[in-house]
Amino acid sequence: MRTRKKQILLIMIIAIAMVMATAICVFAVSVKSATGYVNIPGDVLMMRKSAKTSGNIIERLEDNTKVTIKSVVFESKTSTASGKKWYNVSVTGKDDKTTTGYINAKYVDGVKYTTVDAKTTDKVTYRKGAGTKMKKAGTLKKGKKVKVYLEATPASGTAGSSKTWYMIKVGDKKYYACSKYFKLIEQTDDEKAAEEAKKAEEEAKKKAEEEAKKAEEEAKKKAEEEAAAKITVKVTNLTYPSSKLKEGQSFGLSGKIETSEKMSSLDIGVKDANGDWVIKVSKKPDSKTFDISKVDSDIRFGTLLEGTYKYVAVVKVGEVSKEAFSHGFTVVNTVEKTLTDKIVKARINEILDALDVTYFTSNREACKSSTGATCNVDAVLKENSVVRNLLEKNKGGNDLKPSLMPQHYSSNGGTLTRGYSCCGFANFAAWYIAADTINDDVTYRAVKVNCKYDKDTIQKYARIGDVLRGGSHVDSGSHSFMIVSIEDDGCTIMDSNWGYTCLVSIHKLKWNYYNNVTISRALNRADS
Repeated sequence: MRTRKKQILLIMIIAIAMVMATAICVFAVSVKSATGYVNIPGDVLMMRKSAKTSGNIIERLEDNTKVTIKSVVFESKTSTASGKKWYNVSVTGKDDKTTTGYINAKYVDGVKYTTVDAKTTDKVTYRKGAGTKMKKAGTLKKGKKVKVYLEATPASGTAGSSKTWYMIKVGDKKYYACSKYFKLIEQTDDEKAAEEAKKAEEEAKKKAEEEAKKAEEEAKKKAEEEAAAKITVKVTNLTYPSSKLKEGQSFGLSGKIETSEKMSSLDIGVKDANGDWVIKVSKKPDSKTFDISKVDSDIRFGTLLEGTYKYVAVVKVGEVSKEAFSHGFTVVNTVEKTLTDKIVKARINEILDALDVTYFTSNREACKSSTGATCNVDAVLKENSVVRNLLEKNKGGNDLKPSLMPQHYSSNGGTLTRGYSCCGFANFAAWYIAADTINDDVTYRAVKVNCKYDKDTIQKYARIGDVLRGGSHVDSGSHSFMIVSIEDDGCTIMDSNWGYTCLVSIHKLKWNYYNNVTISRALNRADS
């Protein structure tokens, strides 16, 4: 009988132990997620399928989108540089659908962590980033207690990259160490109470600092307003856009700004309907007067898209800023958008069928002159029989007046009219793509000035048939070309003079070959 009771008691003890073990597993300590916000004003952030810029785009996140950060992922084995660190995040959309992917960590701020405690189970090296190739920062002894912020993953191919790492707190800084040397631990009630008290103290201190800062800013603002009231600004002979400008239309600026004291700086340009600068020129006059015509070539109204704007100037005297003038205007589209993707593709093929692997020169021979004697577009239009036959066949005549051809824009936003070599061919191709007949007058405008030649930028802003001007490259200098297609590793382009002989060709231009480009597009380009 006693044996039977002992057996029953043993079974109960085992059952209780299993329940406790299960409870411990269910409520085991784990590393928490963090939260943050996308910080990319006026733009969108690409969420990708993998932690690299070549990863497929699965979502576009607007500025200030809240994200849940699950872990940190390093793209490089050795570098912690900006742009080499990614977050594995999830985002819940308006339809309550949750999307998970990777975003570049440099575009996330306001990150809030929920830390957990851990103890080292052995002596462990902590590093600047996750991975055994990252720079060592120090070591922790066995039994050392630390705070864990997030899980982290080393770059693929690093020794031990299959293991999870932790982002940990050492002193007041964040470092990384392999998770296998740590044991996550539950806080005691006293530790929780102490942490809550410390948190409350820090929040109270932060609130007091914010209130003090607010009071200081209000006092500073009042002082600036009083100082501004003493400063006089006079604007004379000012020219400014009429209430409506046509898209692509230029406008000449003149006038004089006079202040009662020397201007330390001047910001002048165009703001959009949201009050954000879309064109901004900054000067340091160190004078009581400023001639506005000096910035006329820098403020290009012809690059503005359809929309509502203000022409604005803000002067600064000492530490006081004051608006000199503000004039509103609207840019309107007066050109019918008939140039579709289908038409652009067909016309690019017409050019290539006729001119690919031929010389865009007057004598149809390799260009040997650096002065553009044979590749000047005016001479080519008059004397190159292949070009004239192409025009006769598809544009209803072969006597193209050079004045009808458009200009495109340089990498810093200046205009490139007609010209020779790559520039002359680009303007000819631009006219041919956008014109229906030999007598059509074609206009191109700058869509984006001085932007990066990388996958994200070009996919967002450029389209086939656009003319791009690349900034200086160590091997080839500046260059004009037309986009034929946009792909994962670069653009297929059509151009002349890639090999310095004015040969027309089609080839691939890899991303980042140029540090900067300007994108020009026909005014009659349709949305699809």
